[in-house]
Amino acid sequence: MSENYASLNFDQMTGCDLVQFRIHYHLTQSQMASFLMISRRTYGRMEMSGDSLMTVLNADQRYVLKTYVGSQGLSLWLDYLGMSFKMRTPETLIKLFFDNRLDLFVKRDSGRYGYNVAYSFGGLSYITIYGKRDSPESFIDFSGSGIRLMEMLLIGQGLVWSHFINIALANGGKATRMDFQYTSISGYVLVTRLGFRYI
Repeated sequence: MSENYASLNFDQMTGCDLVQFRIHYHLTQSQMASFLMISRRTYGRMEMSGDSLMTVLNADQRYVLKTYVGSQGLSLWLDYLGMSFKMRTPETLIKLFFDNRLDLFVKRDSGRYGYNVAYSFGGLSYITIYGKRDSPESFIDFSGSGIRLMEMLLIGQGLVWSHFINIALANGGKATRMDFQYTSISGYVLVTRLGFRYI
């Protein structure tokens, strides 16, 4: 295996190659597991696998490793996003951003932030779209886990966050809050949060 990790060939590399990758970047198994957001035990099993990294790692984990390599171990991650839309219903947002898959969302007649309807992705609070029964207003709320989930959906379409933001802005969206996480994995995971909020 090449000692140059400037690019990762997930088709040719196997789970066993993760050992050399980790040693090259002076990382422990615990550090790699934390960065990939899995248990150390699960990560240890990955290193023992002779299968292609395309099957050993999911799309989100491959993205994390590419980000790590491309930034020499330092990266800035979107960690929370809230966007309001004055003339768009929740159903319109689901059509725009989730291929009109209403079946992926669980609707509840309750809400927050002054909204009284909520659509939760998979019934969980990671990605929630709030709306009003008597007005075409909506608000999309991504928690940290929701951000990672949305990244996987975008990666599956060959897209990144800038595509999402551009579509949102073109449809009257306004970012009311964005949090960023600056991550370093030299020594251990160090997180500094930055954010802004419109009043």
